[in-house]
Amino acid sequence: MPYGDLGGGISDDDDLTQQWPPLALMGEIPDKTTQSLLALVDAAYRNDMLPLGLGKIQSDELHSYEEALNAKSEAMYVAYGDPKVVERLMESGRAYPRIVEKGADGQTHIVSSLFSGTSVARDGPWGWSHPYSYLILHPGIVLADFNANPGLRAMIVACPSRATLAAQGAGPT
Repeated sequence: MPYGDLGGGISDDDDLTQQWPPLALMGEIPDKTTQSLLALVDAAYRNDMLPLGLGKIQSDELHSYEEALNAKSEAMYVAYGDPKVVERLMESGRAYPRIVEKGADGQTHIVSSLFSGTSVARDGPWGWSHPYSYLILHPGIVLADFNANPGLRAMIVACPSRATLAAQGAGPT
């Protein structure tokens, strides 16, 4: 579509693109795939879906990821090092301190499973991480792979897995 979306709504279109980078990297219409993916991310930005590096709507961790966080991460695979793509990933990296903190146990934790670029719920059932919480680190992972930022890499590596949390008796099992 001329706007950059694929016709199903940007969030739903964003679900579809998860399959695209591997195909493009294997040579399946790479130029068209890359152009379409970059156009979709541009549409998300024109639609103001990613203020301050995270999704605009306050949502659970999976739906926050589907508000173009995954598409801008996928863009790095097909447009590796593109300055616009890197800057967009850096926006997400700058947002992490609002939702990722060092806990009393000394480990780094995602502090909420309901957040947006402007709001983080920390009370009641929202105040801990869940299995899908770590999806929001996808932009940081591809950025740290690109520029080896030591602070970002240390933060991502220090996030404990669900198995580690369960073994420690932290959070729901």
